[in-house]
Amino acid sequence: MASNLVGDAAEWTCAPEGEMLWEKSLDGSDNYSMCYAPAMVGGNLGPTGGRLQCDRDSFFFVEAPKFCCKNPRLDLDGTTVKGKGQVCGDVLATFDSDAQLLKFDRGPGKTASQEELDELWAHGGGDSVPSAIGLNAVKAHGEDWQNVLKTKCKGDRGTLIKWKNENKAEFCPTGTTPILGHGYMSFSCDGYAVEEERMHCCKIDGKLHCARNLFDANSLKGQCNCQQNSFAKTAAELAEDRAAAAALAKSSGQGAAFFALAGCPRPGETRQGARAPRRGRSFL
Repeated sequence: MASNLVGDAAEWTCAPEGEMLWEKSLDGSDNYSMCYAPAMVGGNLGPTGGRLQCDRDSFFFVEAPKFCCKNPRLDLDGTTVKGKGQVCGDVLATFDSDAQLLKFDRGPGKTASQEELDELWAHGGGDSVPSAIGLNAVKAHGEDWQNVLKTKCKGDRGTLIKWKNENKAEFCPTGTTPILGHGYMSFSCDGYAVEEERMHCCKIDGKLHCARNLFDANSLKGQCNCQQNSFAKTAAELAEDRAAAAALAKSSGQGAAFFALAGCPRPGETRQGARAPRRGRSFL
């Protein structure tokens, strides 16, 4: 059973569906491997020592988040029609009501090639595989503010629009007019929710393996002073290490960025390595 206690990250059992592990090699290159239960993150148990090494340069990542309208309802000729459950889009936008501007913030993303996307789809990737329409809806780093009167909603499934500095949201079907005007067909929402959908994939001996969880295994190797030999240290000693690192960061003016770049836990954090909710998939 996985534990959140300091010092025993290496003893976390990998998920039965698999987990992707990432670490830096001595030459600075990225190494990826898959880990399946009953093996542990630290690398033991099983005929491979707990890890299956990914083929060189075969790693790729896809994400297809859903932006969902809570309690959706549509006004038709003075009659309110309630939707059944959530209505979700694949693009997120922000509306500035004061300036009457709209900006598309986020949509699907990938590092995969089209061939890799096709293979993931063929192996049952389902909703994890971004659509071409969704991928083309938003630039990699978002877009500039646009006049709302000259804008149409985007995406394969539509756009969830949130108001800037206001607790309002609406779901706007693809190709329709946002906010108000001719062609307006949006659902009103009582807030919104983001459902993340990510897959980290690689090939092992030419076969595709994927996991929803990517684990940073660098902390198990003692990549920075605040982590070295941490498995043998007490909680009090680890707290002293973090305090010293925090003082160094403060004196250098680097602040929280110091911890992110060094791969060290921020002050107050109680575990090593970054771990997401455990779900995954392998294609054997």
